[in-house]
Amino acid sequence: CSYYSGGGMENSYISYELTVDENQIAAITYTEKKSDEPDEKTETVKVSYDAIDEIRAICRETNALDWTDLPETDLILDDSPTTSITIRFRDNFLTIKDTHILPEEGKGFFTRIYGVLETYFNQGVD
Repeated sequence: CSYYSGGGMENSYISYELTVDENQIAAITYTEKKSDEPDEKTETVKVSYDAIDEIRAICRETNALDWTDLPETDLILDDSPTTSITIRFRDNFLTIKDTHILPEEGKGFFTRIYGVLETYFNQGVD
């Protein structure tokens, strides 16, 4: 699962990426680039596998993995930041952008996914 928000006139961004390695260790990598700094900052922390379970629960509750051919809004702001979420569970793959019009059950989807990633990244595990 990954969350990206950035771009636009300021050309700054943040991203979270939740991954599981071949040993079934879950980790979240946080990357941040501020427009006034030359380099990006990246940090990876091991996290509880519960993070994956929470992402999976949100997807089940909203039926997100069934969202196909989502319509896009007609309102596009040039030079504004963009936000996207990509989720992959085995063969199920979904990418959603902030320009997509989500179904009613998707209300707050971006905020919920971001909240899980941020919370588990900040908690970490040893």
